[in-house]
Amino acid sequence: MRVFISYAQEDRPQAEHLKQRLLDLGHSPWSDSGLHGGQAWWDEILSRIRDSDAMLLLVSPSFLASQACLLERQYATLLGKHLVPVMVAPVPHHVLPTELAPLQIVDYVQPGEAAAYAFAKAAATIRPARPLPHPLPPAPPVPLSYLNGLRDRLNRPALTMDEQRDIVEMLGRGARAEDSEERRAARDLLEMFSRRTDLYEMASRRAHEYLALGPAVHPPPQFAAAPPPARGQIPTAVKVLAWVGGAFIALILLIWLLVPSTPQCYYDALGYLQCS
Repeated sequence: MRVFISYAQEDRPQAEHLKQRLLDLGHSPWSDSGLHGGQAWWDEILSRIRDSDAMLLLVSPSFLASQACLLERQYATLLGKHLVPVMVAPVPHHVLPTELAPLQIVDYVQPGEAAAYAFAKAAATIRPARPLPHPLPPAPPVPLSYLNGLRDRLNRPALTMDEQRDIVEMLGRGARAEDSEERRAARDLLEMFSRRTDLYEMASRRAHEYLALGPAVHPPPQFAAAPPPARGQIPTAVKVLAWVGGAFIALILLIWLLVPSTPQCYYDALGYLQCS
């Protein structure tokens, strides 16, 4: 089966590993190599999704933060593609997107024999895709379209001081963004911008300052756990158990009161029958 692999760039080693697993299992996997190429690259991505039988989703905090992964997943859902989610880094279940929460997710956080067996079992469920809907749903826009627009502006032969200032500040924000793909693309454009020979001193200095900061390192999102019960508040589960226990005791007492007891009779020392 033809399997499209959707993953964040931080998870590329796991993507390559699982791609080989799919090949070993007789499937035909495909994955891209990152955000390079603008509209032509995105058109190829969408074409591969349409031609696939299923989409393998490498779920991780970086995956959930990726705009490209979000658009790929949404487009595959509209096309009715079979989604096969595989967790490659811990993500709490309550933060999963709605299209993934009901699905059985393969736990591949710790690769091993059990994880490999679970992955092979999930891959075995992949079947040929259903016919594409007609008409096709609208194609999603190119991810990070604002950066593609900046690339077009960078290709202009001349830029005013105000244009240079706007461009360098937008690229500086992009270079510190949470999405790793956005950071990478913004830094590539910053380097291109810094090589222009017509830069004003302010724009050149700011570009080199942003580049000197280096790529921002963003820790994985810290997902909030379910809040503990307020002080003095009894958890719902405890309330239910207490109610059930109280009802059971009340039922036993009611039965004891309603059922007549059997009299106990015996003969005393003088031979008389005594009952109580």
